[in-house]
Amino acid sequence: WWLVRLAVVVVLAATLLGTLSWAVYHWLLPASWSQNSAKNIVIVPATIEFSTKHILFASISYAEAKASLNLIPAELQVEVPGGYGQYPLRSVYPLLGLDQQPPSTVVATYSHILGLPVDEVWVVHQPTLLDQATLAAASTDGAVSRQFVAQLATAIRWQQLQTPLRLKERWQLAQFLQDRPLRVVAVTDLAQWQQQQAQRYLGRFKNCRVAIVNAAQVRGLGSRVSAILERTGATVVRLTDAESVVSSQITVLPAQLECQSLIQHLQHLFPQPVPVTTAPDLVTRSRSELEVILGTDLGQFVQPR
Repeated sequence: WWLVRLAVVVVLAATLLGTLSWAVYHWLLPASWSQNSAKNIVIVPATIEFSTKHILFASISYAEAKASLNLIPAELQVEVPGGYGQYPLRSVYPLLGLDQQPPSTVVATYSHILGLPVDEVWVVHQPTLLDQATLAAASTDGAVSRQFVAQLATAIRWQQLQTPLRLKERWQLAQFLQDRPLRVVAVTDLAQWQQQQAQRYLGRFKNCRVAIVNAAQVRGLGSRVSAILERTGATVVRLTDAESVVSSQITVLPAQLECQSLIQHLQHLFPQPVPVTTAPDLVTRSRSELEVILGTDLGQFVQPR
């Protein structure tokens, strides 16, 4: 009988352990990345002392099982939101004190700088990862690229990169990168790269036409936002100016799933979340399924008076 009792105890213990493990995995470690996630991630140095040659722009799609890494010259002069003028790309994070800003502000800063919606910004505190990426892009030896991917996966898995990812997400992403080829490409011309991204996503949101109303009192802001959205696959059918409005607004036609996906990218252009409302008559009054009013809150972020 003692063997039976021991077997029962073992089964109960295993069941309890399995239940606890499932609970920890699914409840205590909630994931912001789903299996349908497609993310644009910028990886930047934490301090201005880094002599890195590049910052990294990663595109990762779980749904398409694809990952690519673009190396953008760190000394590239970029226009910084806030009216600060131009700075080298590698200097933006430390000089603007972005470590003290909320994630939405950090993401919006790089979205406007690079001209593409950025989903997350990760920070490197050791320059070796960025140096290894530069070597991988310059080398034709597959072993160098595999070494870099392994180093990147390790940095993600053990939180050697400062990311918002939880434990489960880090391990899933590290395994994802190691299970498939990671294309590493050096960008030489930012405008040409932006055009390539536009071609890559052409027609992605073809059933969600966008109207943009510039009420921010910043000349050309509507055109700038329109260009960024079109590079992510949106179709902008209307671009107008209007009297000043304080708060930016997003209005969408009800039950437009494709527009909901676009709104997620759109939100990354604003330094704070923008409220979203629905309007059944939106197509009638704006000839679009999605209307974006750019308020002076965005105008002050981009170009303070």
